Amino acid sequence: MNLDNYEGHTPGPWHVCKISGGSAFGHLTVMMSNGQRIKQMYGMDGADARLIADAPDLLAFYLRVKEIMDMEEIEEIVRVELIWSVMQVMEGHWPKVWEEEE
Repeated sequence: MNLDNYEGHTPGPWHVCKISGGSAFGHLTVMMSNGQRIKQMYGMDGADARLIADAPDLLAFYLRVKEIMDMEEIEEIVRVELIWSVMQVMEGHWPKVWEEEE
């Protein structure tokens, strides 16, 4: 993957707004939280639009995991634990996990 292709992308978070169409295949718009339109799509199903909307988060996750994997000074098991923690944060589970561990 050439990360240079993503330099200067519109920062997230993005979300999907269904504008029109009576089925899963309608006119969909991916927008930033401030209402700025990222992309309008026609004839695309909701799952594909949500995947596009999640792109900034997926890229951030990839970059964080890559950073962790490049940390030669820490043991592999610690890297695995760090990646697991990043996954929990990305999935929105960190506060629950944190409370259970205390």
